[in-house]
Amino acid sequence: MNQELMALYKERGVNPASGCVPMLLTMPFCSRSTRCCTTAIELRGAPWFGWIHDLSAHDPYLRRCRS
Repeated sequence: MNQELMALYKERGVNPASGCVPMLLTMPFCSRSTRCCTTAIELRGAPWFGWIHDLSAHDPYLRRCRS
């Protein structure tokens, strides 16, 4: 089945790894914007909208690994 799938990719000119490239390009921007929101002094205690009251507060649903 994998050989048939690779033959189909070659026939149609599709690169199976091309779906990862946009994600790899945007990951540094997403991580830096997240870090900026958690460390910016101007955002401490600033209200936003909906259920998000403080952009600098830690996410209660995020589990961090303790090593």
